[in-house]
Amino acid sequence: MDIEKILVFSVCLIAVALGACTFSVENSETVQEPAIEAPDMNAYWAAHVAHRQSGDLEAAISILAEDCVLFEPFQPPVSGLQNIAPKMKEALAMAEIHEVSIDSQEVYHHGSWLVDFGTFSETVSLKGREDRHVLEGSYAAVLERDAGGDWKVKRFMALPSTPPPAELMERTPGASGEQSH
Repeated sequence: MDIEKILVFSVCLIAVALGACTFSVENSETVQEPAIEAPDMNAYWAAHVAHRQSGDLEAAISILAEDCVLFEPFQPPVSGLQNIAPKMKEALAMAEIHEVSIDSQEVYHHGSWLVDFGTFSETVSLKGREDRHVLEGSYAAVLERDAGGDWKVKRFMALPSTPPPAELMERTPGASGEQSH
């Protein structure tokens, strides 16, 4: 008999809680978020690429959030701008970027967040070398609009179609398996 009372009491508590939730949701006023327009992602990435090609590290990393995480191909993730900046500086110093194509294909935007999916193709060579390598594949990026109104990359993952040539991997910062978390 006591088990029946406990079960009935439990069911009543759940029903009251659900009823209260339903009541509060139905009677609450909808709070409108301010409309925040998503950027033209192809223009966004084109500006970033132009900074990388010119070797302007400060401008290139200006799109990254302080707590950004980059998931680099075939390497451990790199967390935080303090760890990403030196790796990007070293990469810019040893490689020449010839051609880059980034095609944003799907953008999901809600409030101050957006997710961007697309494809990329990048032709690079090691500085002082004639041979060029084409890296291509897909990417996914999560961006957040900061208090100043700028869109900052929180997470970025490049998914190449094929592995880069071994000589690029051997000289790429972080390729030795070191981790920067």
